[in-house]
Amino acid sequence: MVRVSVTQTVCLLISGVAGFLWAQEIPSKEIVVKRIEFKLESESEKVLVFFNRFYIPEVEVLEGDRPRLFMDIQPMVSWDGQSEIAVNGKLIKQIRMNFYPESERLRIVLDFDPTADCNVNPTYFQAENIYSLEIREAKSEPPEIPLLIGPEIMQDEENP
Repeated sequence: MVRVSVTQTVCLLISGVAGFLWAQEIPSKEIVVKRIEFKLESESEKVLVFFNRFYIPEVEVLEGDRPRLFMDIQPMVSWDGQSEIAVNGKLIKQIRMNFYPESERLRIVLDFDPTADCNVNPTYFQAENIYSLEIREAKSEPPEIPLLIGPEIMQDEENP
């Protein structure tokens, strides 16, 4: 079974200084998603969402036979972009976008490889209004190695 874990805080990068953001969004004008990009890197896969202003979407994970992550962006008036991006990465197989006009919501869905365990790290780049999800393969914890102590160390200080 796939395990997808998402970091709960979002790292907010402002002029090269890292901070942590706990708020969902700062209201102002209408939200516009300019574009969505997929980047395949040597150690990770990234999904970048370019906004017209500051916005951090709600992110949920669905595990099981068809593991996926989705993020909802609302309120949005329209979506003229693609409905699907076939990426065929090692962890992400495709990205789907659906616009729901009745709820003014754009849902972006990342479909994962069902055999992969991965970690998702969200980051927001404020200067560019880019919300990024970095997906990495989960590293297995190394087995615990018992600490071996020789008999000379185990001796009681009073009885050498």
